[in-house]
Amino acid sequence: MFCDLDGTVLGVDGSLSERSAEAVLQLRAAGVPVVFATGRPAWWLDPVAALLGDAAVICLNGATVHDPRDLRVLAHWSFPSRAPAQIVRRVRGLDPSASFAWEWAGASEECGRVDASTPDRWGDADFASAPVSSMGTRPVVKIMVRSATDTEVLRRPLQDVLGTAARVVRSQTPGTLELVDRGADKRHAAAYVARRLGVRREDTLAVGDGTNDLGLLLWAGTSVAPSDSGASARRAARILCGPNTEDGVAGLFESLLVRT
Repeated sequence: MFCDLDGTVLGVDGSLSERSAEAVLQLRAAGVPVVFATGRPAWWLDPVAALLGDAAVICLNGATVHDPRDLRVLAHWSFPSRAPAQIVRRVRGLDPSASFAWEWAGASEECGRVDASTPDRWGDADFASAPVSSMGTRPVVKIMVRSATDTEVLRRPLQDVLGTAARVVRSQTPGTLELVDRGADKRHAAAYVARRLGVRREDTLAVGDGTNDLGLLLWAGTSVAPSDSGASARRAARILCGPNTEDGVAGLFESLLVRT
């Protein structure tokens, strides 16, 4: 089973209910591998830190797969080495006010950097600063963009400018856009994990609520979305469970336990 975190199994305040935690533990005890698939980086998994299990955890919307026992990177889908510099040029050509932060493949905040020329734009990020020119010195799994322009206004023109060089994703952090390699998708990461576990695609179940979950929902043998998910996730899912605001995923898990 692959399960998204924010908006899916975590509440609106980012916490995991005792009911959901107990259901995850019971599923694992019944022999069901529960793999969290999230947009969060590996160092921001506090709400589920005690529930990661020993199979895998998918982070950064599928850009990295980690061993949950020590968070070492098992696989990553990073930008080609020359792509970050080209992306920066294209973004700045569209919007000279753009500022950047980025994450290299890894398991700690040491893997993140913010644009040394505009560190004040990233005061909420616990990253060291560095010149943007250093971005491509290690495998880059995510580039973040902030701008004087409204990011919702900027998102589509930015995708047009970048073309196949990157996929533009809304961030959970207001005023931020995230850029990932086209190969970085929860479905690719889930396929990797399924092969690693020896599980057939048709035997997988995925739960998600947002546009970043669409690939995963369409890939899985069975797909589920909370009834208060975004419209695209509801359309992609084969089954709707109860709303996130009412612990709907916990109810799904409990119904699965009755069948196991």
